Amino acid sequence: MFIFLFACFRSLDASDEHTLPMQKQNQSNEVMALFVFKQKSVDADHKGFLDNWSAASSSPCSWQGVSCSPRGQVRALNLTQAGVISNLHIDDPLVLGNLKHLHLSGNSFSGNLFHNKTSYPCIIQTLDLSFKNLSEPIS
Repeated sequence: MFIFLFACFRSLDASDEHTLPMQKQNQSNEVMALFVFKQKSVDADHKGFLDNWSAASSSPCSWQGVSCSPRGQVRALNLTQAGVISNLHIDDPLVLGNLKHLHLSGNSFSGNLFHNKTSYPCIIQTLDLSFKNLSEPIS
């Protein structure tokens, strides 16, 4: 019992030293992954839904349609009725490893969502593709 408690306290102590820099690095990686998604995937954003998605941001948590955990990790993307026309794909889904909910209802998409399927564990709990204009199967 003592060894377990010591290990827990030691783990907490060690994680406190490295948590903030790791969170900032994760947020930076998530910013770039989502910004690249916007740049490479989105053909048209007539409503300006993604206007505040900027590579200069330190965190994507304040971006429209992005929800984060208390630790600042992207947990959900909600592009419902954004009016986005896109060749939908995410280049490096492992960067968004905490993404659980993907709401894409009411947009016009084509393409493969995840190009690198072999290295991507299925962690999406909610995938909303209702009221879509899909021109190809999503895989």
